[in-house]
Amino acid sequence: MLLETLRPEGIQSRNIVRFLSLKEPTNDALAWGTVGVARGIGYRNDGSIQRGPKSSDFAVNAEEQAQNLQTAQNTMGGIFGRGNRVSPTALKKLDEVLTHLDDLGISVIGFAPPYAPTIYQFMIEDGNHLYLADTVEAVSALFERHNFPFFDISNAAWVGGNDEEMYDGSHVTELLMIRSYIYMLRELPHILDPYSDLDNLETIVQNATNPYYVFDPPPNGQTD
Repeated sequence: MLLETLRPEGIQSRNIVRFLSLKEPTNDALAWGTVGVARGIGYRNDGSIQRGPKSSDFAVNAEEQAQNLQTAQNTMGGIFGRGNRVSPTALKKLDEVLTHLDDLGISVIGFAPPYAPTIYQFMIEDGNHLYLADTVEAVSALFERHNFPFFDISNAAWVGGNDEEMYDGSHVTELLMIRSYIYMLRELPHILDPYSDLDNLETIVQNATNPYYVFDPPPNGQTD
């Protein structure tokens, strides 16, 4: 069904293009997914998060990062949950997905998305989150088995980012998403060059003054 939808001659392909062009109501920016389109709270089509008007408030995001760090220190579950093993069931399902995509001739680029550096460093050092490194190792091996590239960007600092370029402990801003893409583009020019302008992306990063809004203006004319 997906392949049929994406065929250029198919009428459904026009629906896909229209879907990828939908905008959210907060500041008329491109959105991804029904929640983002309807409420302005969801994901942008570059992979960064959008969270409505409060997303441009540095103080709000700094407070949320502090709460996330406390959660990582105290919780036994959730996104910062403790654990010392990787789920074999999840790895098996991922292997099945990659096998299917490989059979269809679809190229896949995988990456471990960033945590805020402060939170990632804590989880690595506290001894209760050993699954982080083990998961990257296991998933990377699966991608290698299928001849798909995989990147470990678990720490935002590894692509030149910092805590201020995260909305919270685990959601990236537009600026950090661009940094991540540039990192992969430099390693995979033979795949990504036809779709990318590296010089322009690097200029955008250098000139960015607000990590939350790089391509679109913030709501209500806010600039900081």
